[in-house]
Amino acid sequence: MKKPTIRSLAATLGLSPSAVSAALLKRSNISQETQERVRRAAEEAGYSVDARLSQLMSYMSSGKGSRNAPNIAWLFWDHEMNEMNEEKPWVQGYMKGARERANFLGYSLDPIQVHSPKTPNHRLNSIFRARGIEGLIFVRHHWPSPLESCIRWQNFALASVEGTTGGPGMPRLGSIGVLGMEVVFNNLIRLGYRRPGMVISKWVNYANSYQWTAGFLQHQRQFPLGDQLPLLEEDVGKESLRSWMKANRPDVLICSTNETIDILASLGYSVPRDLGVVHINICSDVKGWAGLDQLHEQIGAASVDMVTAQLNRGERGLTDHPKHVYIRGQWVDGWTCPPRA
Repeated sequence: MKKPTIRSLAATLGLSPSAVSAALLKRSNISQETQERVRRAAEEAGYSVDARLSQLMSYMSSGKGSRNAPNIAWLFWDHEMNEMNEEKPWVQGYMKGARERANFLGYSLDPIQVHSPKTPNHRLNSIFRARGIEGLIFVRHHWPSPLESCIRWQNFALASVEGTTGGPGMPRLGSIGVLGMEVVFNNLIRLGYRRPGMVISKWVNYANSYQWTAGFLQHQRQFPLGDQLPLLEEDVGKESLRSWMKANRPDVLICSTNETIDILASLGYSVPRDLGVVHINICSDVKGWAGLDQLHEQIGAASVDMVTAQLNRGERGLTDHPKHVYIRGQWVDGWTCPPRA
């Protein structure tokens, strides 16, 4: 079978080749509906972008030279992250979305474990060079970092998934807690809850630039003052949660920890009979719970888009004004938060 082309897709869809090309590149002059229609047709036909051709077009438009299509490295820490880590299933979502997007765009995604005996930090630049890597995607990268003085940042297009700010001058992608909490509150009101409380890990709060708690404090203002409950910001402990629950009596608890329901049960509370529970990071480890799906695959795909856009524009290194791209999550109904009478 002949490999599908822009022209064959255009003929199938009844669009011009230039419109199909712009849709695949997500140009702002093409509607979201048309972009999605073109993307689905391209996937069904088995079409993928030729990265070398994309770089050639960049060369023709900018006058700058171009080499062979680069690889992109997916960097993870040996002590807490890898793409198969079952304890952190959202990382699998990031990796899946990034790999599919990289393959579609004609790039390869190369997972590299950093800060480990296999890849000592002082050898990273030579490893990148040997593998033809020009783009780096970091997972949960925080500064200051052991990598800060090891990587020649000026040689690479960069993106950080999660993390605090991603580092000085590094673009960042992730979920946006303020708008995510708006989604949560809208659905709690829809389901009949009127006294929401929140318990969140200090680390989760810090790693997301305090957006979750900012969103909670903002959106609880739509309730009467007596139903605006104080935050409990700490890793959930039995005694601290016991006293907080007794003092505040929430009808639903927003949480970031998988053990929350078990701890509530040990204190004599039954979910959902006594109160609802909502998780802000719905994954396979809390399957069936109600809460927010942060759309991890979309975040992973967007990280590849960010890096490849820099590569095609000839941009490298840290910048004084890094872009931060946030994706709004979506609500998932579940047994832990049923409608109230």
